[in-house]
Amino acid sequence: MNNNHVFPTLTLHLVITISFFLIVVPVSHCQNDDHQYSNCSIPYPYRCGSSELNISYPFWGGKRPQHCGLGHEGLEIKCHADQYHFIEFENQKFRVLTLSINESHPTMTIAQDDRWNNYCPGNETQETVMLDLEPCLFKYSPNVGNLSFFRCQDIHPQHPGYFKCSEEGEDITGFYTVVPPPYLPATCQELKIKVAVLLTALDDLYRTGNLSKALNKGFEVEYLLDITNCSDCYLSGGRCGFNQSAPGQFLCYCHDHKPQMSTCPHPGMILHILSKYPGLPLCFKAYIILV
Repeated sequence: MNNNHVFPTLTLHLVITISFFLIVVPVSHCQNDDHQYSNCSIPYPYRCGSSELNISYPFWGGKRPQHCGLGHEGLEIKCHADQYHFIEFENQKFRVLTLSINESHPTMTIAQDDRWNNYCPGNETQETVMLDLEPCLFKYSPNVGNLSFFRCQDIHPQHPGYFKCSEEGEDITGFYTVVPPPYLPATCQELKIKVAVLLTALDDLYRTGNLSKALNKGFEVEYLLDITNCSDCYLSGGRCGFNQSAPGQFLCYCHDHKPQMSTCPHPGMILHILSKYPGLPLCFKAYIILV
C-alpha cells in the first residue's frame, strides 16, 4: 500500500496544530505577569524572631501578598514585634507554632496568646470554642481534647488536676479535667472555660502538673479548604492565588502566561503531539520545542 499521500496529510494537520500554539503562546506571552508569579512562589519562608514558617496558599502575610492566598483576613500570618507568628480570629490572637500545607492532611498548631505562660483561670466566664470563631475555615483536629476548669475553695493539693495561681493579687485554687465530674464539691464552681490542648500534652500535664507547659504546646486544627486546585496548578508549574476582583475565585499564576482558572499551559501538550509523529524531521521538532 502506498502511504505517500498519508504523510503530507498528517504533516499538514500537525502544522496547523503547532501553528495554533506558536500563534497563541506569543499572544499570551504579552499578557504575562511574572511579578505575581514570583511573589506567589511556594513555599515562602517567613521569619519572625527565631522561628520560620513556610507559608503558601491559602495563607498569606509578610512579604507574601494577599492575592497569593485565599484573601480571607483570617488566613493572614502576622509577626508580633519580631518575636512570634500569629493569626487572628474575631480579635482573638493565636500564636502559630506549626503550619502544614498538605493536601491529604492540612493542619496548623496554634496557641491562644492570652493563655501563653502562667495562665491563671480567674473570673473568666466566656467559653472558648474555636468553631464559633471561624467555622468555615477550621475545625478541631482529632488530636485535641478540652480542659474544663473549676474554681474551688479549700481544695486539697493532692486532688487530680489541682492548680493554684494568683490573679490581680488574689490567690485562686481549683482543678482541671478532661471529663467533668458527675457532681461538684460544695466549695467548687465551674468556670465555664474550655481550653483546647493536644492529647499528647495531657499525659505530660497529669504527670508533671505543669499547666503552662501544656497550654504552650497549643492545639491542632485542620483547615476546611479544598486545595486540590492549588495542587493541580502547582504541578503544572503555576503558583496559587485568588482573583481580587472576584473574591474567593481561584487563580493559577503562570510564568510567561496570563493567569488561568485552573492550570498553566503545559509544554507536555506539544511533546505529546510530537510523539505521535516519529517520522517528522528532527530539525522541525527542535524548532517547535525551542519556539
